[in-house]
Amino acid sequence: MWLREAVGLAGLRVVPLTVDVADRAVRLGREGFHRDPVDRVVYATALVGRTPLITRDAAIRTFDAGPGGAGLTRW
Repeated sequence: MWLREAVGLAGLRVVPLTVDVADRAVRLGREGFHRDPVDRVVYATALVGRTPLITRDAAIRTFDAGPGGAGLTRW
């Protein structure tokens, strides 16, 4: 599978979509996060996993989750 090989070569890991991530993604919508559901899942994954999020996506970068946010790294 090409994705498995690419992830392995890059030293990355794929994280599963969990109930906690899905729940957090839904709550982001109530907190004013923009409407793109994939962006919500990406952001929620960073929040739940307490993982820094590196993105060039302006719509994601303009959202402030407050204390304990996704630790965005801006490009």
